[in-house]
Amino acid sequence: MKSIAAVLTIAGLVLTPFANAQTPCEEVARINTSGVYRFDGIKGAFATDEAEDELYESNATLFGAEDCLIDQYFEPRHSCVWEFDAEADVVAAYAEKAAAIAPCFAGWERQDLLVHDPSEPYRVLAGAGYLGSGDYEVIVWEIVADFDQGREAGRRYRLSMTAIDYTL
Repeated sequence: MKSIAAVLTIAGLVLTPFANAQTPCEEVARINTSGVYRFDGIKGAFATDEAEDELYESNATLFGAEDCLIDQYFEPRHSCVWEFDAEADVVAAYAEKAAAIAPCFAGWERQDLLVHDPSEPYRVLAGAGYLGSGDYEVIVWEIVADFDQGREAGRRYRLSMTAIDYTL
């Protein structure tokens, strides 16, 4: 009996972090709610040594991304970024994450982003935008898989999920 209790205790300790994990839609809602206030509610420490850059770490993440930042310099935006070595990898990640996050935007207008010519040094490989509605009509989301020949090797393919606050 003691061994069963010990196993259940260990299982509880191992699974507790997952029980507290946010679903993508919970995180999107958190980002949206904060977005109508310049993302102040999820703003962390400065991400650079220059305060005038208005670039901050984010306390909200999507799909466990390690690189989520808030840029408040011009149009406030919250972005999470993943980098890949190959086009097939970024396109697969885009398809997976875009499908998982799409239900979070029920009632929002979806627009496909234009895919660029393969000969361009920068090009969008896949992308979608969501135009906010209701309480979030000032929020626009962009989900973009892109390639930039100017980035260093291993970082040329990137997936970004960005919420932009267009409050006047």
